[in-house]
Amino acid sequence: MVNTQKGRLYTDEYWSGTHYITGDLEIPEGISLTLAPGTIVVVSGDPDNGYNHALTIKGTLNAPDGGLFKIDEAAAPYWKGIAVEGTAILDGVTIRDAERGLAIFPTAAVSVNKCKFIENLAGIHLMTINQPITFCDFINNEIYGIKEEKGTSAHVENCCFEGNTIHYYHQTLTRLTIGELNALDDCENNSGGGE
Repeated sequence: MVNTQKGRLYTDEYWSGTHYITGDLEIPEGISLTLAPGTIVVVSGDPDNGYNHALTIKGTLNAPDGGLFKIDEAAAPYWKGIAVEGTAILDGVTIRDAERGLAIFPTAAVSVNKCKFIENLAGIHLMTINQPITFCDFINNEIYGIKEEKGTSAHVENCCFEGNTIHYYHQTLTRLTIGELNALDDCENNSGGGE
């Protein structure tokens, strides 16, 4: 069976090794995409259709043992990133070179643990409440490490922020230092520099 590279999945898929996305890709409700440990997902494309693709999760994304999402070396500087409206388990995953590494919508149920968000415009874009984010690294994201929208919140613990223009953007307090982030309810033991 050939794994899907663009469009939508019509059955559960298991990816391993290196997998290319050549267009917008959707995992619909009731369908699961599972990544084997160490899977590399390369967002590619072509000059006629562009490279700015998104992975939209309305079903389930299982990446429990690492993996890397990145753009093709020859492609434009950013891809759209991973948008979760359904369920995602991300443990030890690296997401880089995206407009929004991970966008978490109000309908989503997401586990984010030991992940790295590197050189995105925004590492995580929150549109949900009480989102746990633990033991993650936010490194050299051009604008935000984490950005909250109005009415959202996160439990950020044991995360490291380095080289982001804004480490954490709070919905009402705006730009937070690491000390101010750790002073929020359910946020503790975060570290970093550069702000």
